[in-house]
Amino acid sequence: MKLFHLGVDYDVIAPTMSFDQYEVILLPRCRYIPESVAQALLDFVESGGTLVILNQPGDGGALLQPGAHGQGNIVQLNPDDEEAIADYMGERAGVLQSDSTPPLSAVTYTDGQGNYVVHLFTTHTDLSQNFPVLENVQVTLPVSIEGLKISYASLENPDLVPLEATNIVLPSIKTYGLLVIEKP
Repeated sequence: MKLFHLGVDYDVIAPTMSFDQYEVILLPRCRYIPESVAQALLDFVESGGTLVILNQPGDGGALLQPGAHGQGNIVQLNPDDEEAIADYMGERAGVLQSDSTPPLSAVTYTDGQGNYVVHLFTTHTDLSQNFPVLENVQVTLPVSIEGLKISYASLENPDLVPLEATNIVLPSIKTYGLLVIEKP
């Protein structure tokens, strides 16, 4: 799916997990969903979440009808239109943005200490040419990071260097960089 390539921050979650920490859940195509999972997803929506479904599950999915439910919504999207799905999820989940050419793509995960680690890649993929060095790249993250400690490293400069959280500027990136956003 294009979520990865767009830099949309996402987790793959099990239906038995708590949904409390999420604002948007994307339910992939499925023919069957246990009624208990459908009810948990409906509870998530009624308390303000957004559930995106790619098809209406035939068995067990009767609770998951598109539209407003409590404080949230269930949205049904065409499962064959990956671009529309990626655009919708990117708008809701947020996407890292940069002013670089070529642009950066990002993969975010949480490490064992609760810090966010953002892997940054240039989208330059022509291996027959030298990779351009991008300098002073302005980055905007999709989450509020005010007051957090942010550091940056790259393949060329592997030592973490502190950055200003209110104005994130990467000194240089050639192929790969790493932002670490420390948990307060």
